[in-house]
Amino acid sequence: MIKIILSPKFCLICLNKKENRYICLKCLKNNNFSLKVFCFKCQKLITSELKTCHLDSPIKFLFSFSTYENETFKKLVLNGKNQAYEILTDLGYFIGEELKTSKLYFKIKDFYLCPVPLTKKSLLKRGFNQAEVLASSISSVTNLPIFRGLIKIKETLDQSQLDYKQRLTNLKQAFDLKDKPPLKVILIDDIKTTGTTLKECAKVLRKNGTKEVITLTILY
Repeated sequence: MIKIILSPKFCLICLNKKENRYICLKCLKNNNFSLKVFCFKCQKLITSELKTCHLDSPIKFLFSFSTYENETFKKLVLNGKNQAYEILTDLGYFIGEELKTSKLYFKIKDFYLCPVPLTKKSLLKRGFNQAEVLASSISSVTNLPIFRGLIKIKETLDQSQLDYKQRLTNLKQAFDLKDKPPLKVILIDDIKTTGTTLKECAKVLRKNGTKEVITLTILY
């Protein structure tokens, strides 16, 4: 398994070597990689005021940065997830910068980052947890603390290999806690499709005392 691609680093899109990262700021901007806030339940775009759209939703908002249909970022994320985690480290750095410099930062500065976990078996097989890599990189920029008490206790099928109906039941009772969770949590994952993984994690957190849950993904 490849965990580091090439050194020195260069942008995998334009081959720019100046920033010593696998994606440069210019290519991020050219591909509209920027912070967007949605209602988690209905996907409505939310303003910087963070007004709740659906009060009955266990997850208030989704923070995300590009769409799954964007082939450039889709390839980068999948390569980072399956082969080279340093791509996710670099994307996490830019995500952290976006959060830290946005008007939303003062509203989330008392939240904890919480990476969506893997089972021990899956972690050993892959060698790293992509959500953990992303959370660590974001935390290094924003200084938001990380909560690592959420665990995955059941092996499940890969969500990407299932149809919509199967995805909704595949993760039932797959998550638990080993520590008491914070009151405010930002769940971190690489991609949101149906949102089932994030909803199951949020369900466990809220059942055990978390009052507010926001989710953050690279792609939606």
